[in-house]
Amino acid sequence: MKRITIGFIGCGNMASAIAKGVLEHKTVSKKAISVFDVKRHRAMSFRKRFGVNVATSLKSLADKSAILMIAVKPQDKGKVFSGLNKAGVPGKMIISIMAGVKIEKIKSSLRQKHAVVRAMPNIGAFVKHSTTAVTFGKHVTGSQKKIAKTIFDSIGYTVLLKEKYFDLFTAIIGSGPAYFYYLVDIMTKFGVSYGIRKKDAEKMVSNAFLGSAIAMVRHGHSPALMIKKVASKGGVTEAALKVFKKRNVKRAIYGALNAAIKRSKQLSG
Repeated sequence: MKRITIGFIGCGNMASAIAKGVLEHKTVSKKAISVFDVKRHRAMSFRKRFGVNVATSLKSLADKSAILMIAVKPQDKGKVFSGLNKAGVPGKMIISIMAGVKIEKIKSSLRQKHAVVRAMPNIGAFVKHSTTAVTFGKHVTGSQKKIAKTIFDSIGYTVLLKEKYFDLFTAIIGSGPAYFYYLVDIMTKFGVSYGIRKKDAEKMVSNAFLGSAIAMVRHGHSPALMIKKVASKGGVTEAALKVFKKRNVKRAIYGALNAAIKRSKQLSG
């Protein structure tokens, strides 16, 4: 992996998280990373933070990099594709983390033939606990697949999915952290309504969830079994769970997830 060179197109938060991950895991060295951003001050800030190279153009970035990682907002894809086409970039391994932009769209927008990988990390990347979905275009080789997985393993857990499941992944995992924060907010406000300080309530609730997740992952038990370990017959937890069941919280959650899938499909065309 030391010989692999990565060029980041875009120097936003997710690019920063990935760069930090691959450097701390020694997946690549500082010298093996180059960055380009139309807002040069962002690229310079990236260099100051990580000690990587700054390219003056997409052509220069491509010349230095075996892998081009497109890390811009989806609405900026046209400018990136146009810039790469004008630069006449020869076939590269392209990794896109643009939400909703399908592999076929990327391939059809670029004149040169490229091995295209699509990945979707989530907010956990900022603390190296991302859950990242990765899918591959037809011309991605076995060694390139391994490289892509290694890169995203550097920021957390990587799952290989067919692209047809990406809208589902977005609804469950990409948006999932927001559902967690929503529940933490509700439980925090409930605690505050009974007199607990907001800061204390937030910390208690978030730590309870953190400990619960760690326990389930480490023991490898199913959610159903973990519920049984907490909810004793006729106890406090069972009383709360009965209310969830009576008010059909499951149906509400399924409805929300289906709405998220529908919106994801609309945005991805």
